[in-house]
Amino acid sequence: MKGKWAIFAVLALALLASAAVTVINLATQVTGILGPTHGGIGTAALSPGSTVSVDFSTGTILTLTPAQSETLNATNCTAGEAGTIIVTSSGTSSFTLTFSTNFKTTGTLATGTTSGKVFAISFRCNGTTATEMSRTAAM
Repeated sequence: MKGKWAIFAVLALALLASAAVTVINLATQVTGILGPTHGGIGTAALSPGSTVSVDFSTGTILTLTPAQSETLNATNCTAGEAGTIIVTSSGTSSFTLTFSTNFKTTGTLATGTTSGKVFAISFRCNGTTATEMSRTAAM
């Protein structure tokens, strides 16, 4: 039993360091490489502006409170990576978010005029394009 915990501890430390490690499936004895995680882990705030850079390498949860109508542009969209943009309305006026050509979405998003409403839009990357997987209504 001690040996299994030692293997678990080594794997856990390697994953925390985001380093590539060799993994052995104990049931099949097949080895493989477990690479670093894609993108940043955690939450990152996006900077509002006429064009907003949505950098998927900075976090898996990206937050935005628009200050005007804005165009979102995806960057660092690694194949297989997932991310969610959480948009919070400011309530001063309804802003329209438009997605650049490196997004595949169901369309623009109008934030509405009620302050503090939240929208969540989830994406999956293919290496070039961030494809919308789901979108909530204002919550």
